[in-house]
Amino acid sequence: MKSTLKRIANNLLAPIGLQVTRKIRDGEATHPLQHAMPTCEDRLAQAASIGFQARQIVDAGAFRGDWTLKVNQIFPDADFLVIEPNPHIQPILQESLKPLNSRVNIVQNAVADEVSSMLLP
Repeated sequence: MKSTLKRIANNLLAPIGLQVTRKIRDGEATHPLQHAMPTCEDRLAQAASIGFQARQIVDAGAFRGDWTLKVNQIFPDADFLVIEPNPHIQPILQESLKPLNSRVNIVQNAVADEVSSMLLP
């Protein structure tokens, strides 16, 4: 069943140059049933390795900024728009992204598909 799904997925992805593969991460068992799909960071690193250069990156729902810091390692010249609505996490977010200096713009807002408002606890 899995091989059939994988074959179907690969047939659908082939026209755009993508492929479903298995990746063994450090510390994981190499048993065939214990595998991990590539992460978003893996895919971005692959794009960078074939010449893609991101200039502006948006992290919507940034929380502490961990993803922004990981992606900054892949695209060290990119500017970041970091969006996080939680006022309680803002000091932690600002502190963690200090190394990015002027390349980061932190916005305390939320992202939605329509204009609305809500109160956070």
